[in-house]
Amino acid sequence: MNPEKKVETILSSIREVNRVIFQQVWKEENDLNLPAAQSFVLRMIAKNPDIALTELAEMIQVGKSAMSGIVDRLVQAELIERKRSESDRRTLKIKVTQKGEEQAKEIHKFYIKKMEGLMTISEEEVTQLLALHQTIITKLQDGNKSS
Repeated sequence: MNPEKKVETILSSIREVNRVIFQQVWKEENDLNLPAAQSFVLRMIAKNPDIALTELAEMIQVGKSAMSGIVDRLVQAELIERKRSESDRRTLKIKVTQKGEEQAKEIHKFYIKKMEGLMTISEEEVTQLLALHQTIITKLQDGNKSS
């Protein structure tokens, strides 16, 4: 396979995996009564209590204004709350409420149920897949350094 075709094939495969995951999980986001972006952000906040908005935006790789809008909607839904940092009054920390914790658990159960098919992949296959992912990441990063 020529190098350009190889790159196209790899990228096409990655896009297809992403498409299928998106289809399986997000096409039924109405079951969760929460849009996909809000569901994802809620889970990240639940995993990282007392995170700052800036840290959250960087972690998810979105702009601060976009993240602020998502956070505003989650606050309005009473799923998260903002509070001033005791060590730095300029910083707002974000954490889930009890209602948000329950919703995050429901979202997690939903994801696991939708991804049950992945549980049949052997440990060896998972190890190979993760090693290949790391190889792709390394090669892309190394390639960008030399350009």
